[in-house]
Amino acid sequence: MTAFPAITTGLDTAEWNDGLVAYARAVDMNGAGFQSFGQGDGFLQIVGKHGGRQAVVGVIGERQCMQVIIGLAGILAVIMVVVCGIKLMGTPSASGKSEAKECIWNAIFGVLLAIGAWIILYTINPNLLSKELSLADVVVTPPATPAPGTPGGPGDDRYPIAPGWYFQVQEGSIKKYKYAGPPSTGKEACDQIAAKATGAVETDPSKRCFLVPEPTRIIGQDEAGVRIALCGQDNYDKRKCVETTPVGVNALPCASVGSRGCTNVAGLPQSAVDVIKSIQAACNCNVIVSGGTEYWLHATHAADKPIFDIRAKQSTSATLNAFLLQNGTGRRSSFTGYRVFWGGFWWTREAENTANDHWHTCQLGQSYWFCTNVITKGGAVVAP
Repeated sequence: MTAFPAITTGLDTAEWNDGLVAYARAVDMNGAGFQSFGQGDGFLQIVGKHGGRQAVVGVIGERQCMQVIIGLAGILAVIMVVVCGIKLMGTPSASGKSEAKECIWNAIFGVLLAIGAWIILYTINPNLLSKELSLADVVVTPPATPAPGTPGGPGDDRYPIAPGWYFQVQEGSIKKYKYAGPPSTGKEACDQIAAKATGAVETDPSKRCFLVPEPTRIIGQDEAGVRIALCGQDNYDKRKCVETTPVGVNALPCASVGSRGCTNVAGLPQSAVDVIKSIQAACNCNVIVSGGTEYWLHATHAADKPIFDIRAKQSTSATLNAFLLQNGTGRRSSFTGYRVFWGGFWWTREAENTANDHWHTCQLGQSYWFCTNVITKGGAVVAP
């Protein structure tokens, strides 16, 4: 593990659009020391400030450090060959020439060692040698909260996303959600309001009302902070949120880059946390995050991207799927199967009707075509 010191720099605003703050953290999986977006991947993280908000605009990780170290080793070895060659030609003594030859051979061995290290890392995972460092001006803008009872998200997405208690009514051929009151209203009061309403869809009092919770602010975007925001402090303390209810994660965090059978949520943006909790409340089912920010296991996932995989616990999977198919709008093709729009996110059904049945979820506006309003890849843009 590479432990980087914390760094703060003040940069000219003319150069960096309102300034950048650079700092570094090293991750400790047991919760001690610094925490960061990656697991087993200490890095230098660059955060841009704009309009009073902060957003990650660049990351230099151990992948880049490996490249730098291997490159420096090669350069130093070449320099040593040159220096020792000059010494070999310039010294008249036999012992001096012997030392110079030994120095040259050591330098050549160093070059071969650096090349061997590069080959080994490339064979294990080419991403370990990635050069990518994006310094684009990124500003995270929280979505506007609609008034209670109004449609949520663009297009015809009728599910409410404003915090409060709701119940569903039938108006003609359309099912709509009625606002019963703020979160403090309570389920019992909501049931009483729904019982008196005309056209209430659900007659079972235990299922009639549901709560859209207040967004949970992520105190820290380290692994522990995001897991606590998703499943609560008690579930984190008892099980680290693994398969907990009503919201859980399918596995423990990854011990290092390249690990399998694990899931990271460190760096998952607030908008993703909010929609996970909203879909759980809406479908009244237990949901599990089955894919997070472990970029080496998912082609589109990464820290600070509102992209994740989600499924319901086995006993309630039909409830989640039925809810999205009924309430998701703008159904269209995706990178596999189909996708629907709900809560400001596009939900792509993957591995349908298999043991791995889940939804790949990404926020509207991400760069991938299936996270936009295009009908098909390269096709026309149509609001959902």
